[in-house]
Amino acid sequence: MKKNIARFASKSLTASARLFSTVLKPFAHSPEIPKELRK
Repeated sequence: MKKNIARFASKSLTASARLFSTVLKPFAHSPEIPKELRK
């Protein structure tokens, strides 16, 4: 059970990270983004 949860969590994390990167790519030059990611 825990393994399935961990697998699902890692999958969702990678998916959200991919979505995040595609969304934030246009704003990569902005100095505000690193501050937001540090939170």
